[in-house]
Amino acid sequence: MHHLTPLPGRVAIVTGGAHGIGAGIVRALAEAGATVAVFDRNLDASAEALVDDLNRGDGGRVELYPVDVAQSERVNAAVDEVVNRHAGVDILVNNAGICPFEDLEHITDALWHQTLEVNLSAMFFLVRALLPNFRQRKRGAVVNISTVSTSIATPHQVHYIASKAGVDGLTRALAVALAPYRVRVNAVAPGGVETDINRDHDGQRAAWQRSGVPERTGGWQPIARPGTPEEMAAMVRFLVSDQASYITGAIFPVDGGALIV
Repeated sequence: MHHLTPLPGRVAIVTGGAHGIGAGIVRALAEAGATVAVFDRNLDASAEALVDDLNRGDGGRVELYPVDVAQSERVNAAVDEVVNRHAGVDILVNNAGICPFEDLEHITDALWHQTLEVNLSAMFFLVRALLPNFRQRKRGAVVNISTVSTSIATPHQVHYIASKAGVDGLTRALAVALAPYRVRVNAVAPGGVETDINRDHDGQRAAWQRSGVPERTGGWQPIARPGTPEEMAAMVRFLVSDQASYITGAIFPVDGGALIV
């Protein structure tokens, strides 16, 4: 799809871009020609390897910024740094998120607040920090990463699902609020994707059993396999491109058809 969604000269910020779905998004945008600033608090060897690999190619440059996106002051400083270095930002992908599986009675105040801060508040902080940039440039695209779990609830993700339902509402509200600046805002809602964040299948199964809620029978979906970060990234790449110029305020499930069965 590279040739279908070229992004030469675009500058993008991707949060949580060092691993999992975020790394797939960074690769897709860079290979389409965008310069990508990765905001992540976990810039380990695999993040460095991703950047080295992409910067050896003929796509856009990738830069790493150590940012805890739940800290608004750090977000503001990092956004200013990117805007000043590249004379503006065109694309924001709010991907950073945590998904700590926990039984309802064990969701502490600290875990509740942390989940909301990382999964929801951080998205608001990023958009607020970029508002002067968007207002001045009169163009832009924002994609927030949500989840189909807002429609297919599980008993051990109450805090996570609440935060992502907030993401859906934030997406729609921002689409309206940023429309005067010609900034489009959409969300991608992944289904099951094999990443480190949800690889503990035994733990999830045990949590279902502890909850007393019967597990879904059948356990199938039309496309009977997990998705990949690359498949999520393909939708993001389309939504931030000019090909999606008439799409805003929409939430796109990329879930193998899980929502229809």
